[in-house]
Amino acid sequence: MLMPDPAAAFRETRRILKPGGRLAFAVFTAPAENPWVSTPVNVLREAGHLPPPSEQWQPGILALADRARLQTLVEGAGFRLTLEPISMAWTFASADDYWTFLVELTALGPVFRGLPAAASDAVRAAIEARLAAYTGAGGALTLPAKCWAGLAIR
Repeated sequence: MLMPDPAAAFRETRRILKPGGRLAFAVFTAPAENPWVSTPVNVLREAGHLPPPSEQWQPGILALADRARLQTLVEGAGFRLTLEPISMAWTFASADDYWTFLVELTALGPVFRGLPAAASDAVRAAIEARLAAYTGAGGALTLPAKCWAGLAIR
């Protein structure tokens, strides 16, 4: 999902594996199934702090979300592929902890840190409002996530 040319990466991976060799990987599925990342991106785009999605493929955390495209890339490189959806959750003790995660540990961090204070406050409030449905007892956030777990055999 973060490779500039995933087709070439899968081909090269297959080339260096022994016959019967295996590649195990996981990539995130669709934005709707990963609100922990899609919500901040959508809020930033709607507020004009990120450009709209490109029509051309670009590396990114959700870039291989489409099962058919992923399958075409892996099988096109000559692998036999098994894909399984895996559900999980990101859990944060509070909205403050989630915000710290976004700002300090994600690729969106530089965008958040570059916002003027008023814009940052507005973006944070919008993100928290959209994720309110995932807030539990004591303010903990449990944000659903899903990935494709893949096993590709040469």
